[in-house]
Amino acid sequence: MAIARRQHEHRQRTADRLKVLDSGLLPAELTEMGLYYRSKAYKDLSQNQAARAGMQQVANAGRYAPRARRGLANLARLAGDFLTALAAVPTLGWKGRHHRVLGDIL
Repeated sequence: MAIARRQHEHRQRTADRLKVLDSGLLPAELTEMGLYYRSKAYKDLSQNQAARAGMQQVANAGRYAPRARRGLANLARLAGDFLTALAAVPTLGWKGRHHRVLGDIL
């Protein structure tokens, strides 16, 4: 429900609703999805450290991994860490929109 509402409410409210993730009671797939969207909300709130930590938890494997890796490259770019962002581009692949990310960096 929190994820469906996230387009229509303030990102802080979305992040607050997704605190259910901290309970550890959700199945892995729902936890992965929730972590990804909570990280996006943190990014929109300029809480980049929290966003980066959440994206790193999702980036290794699973359905949202390509999106999380793209998010990490974007967060590195926003922080001015262009070398890290550029190093991430080859790992993104088509699903991670590597050409788009490279264009954003350049």
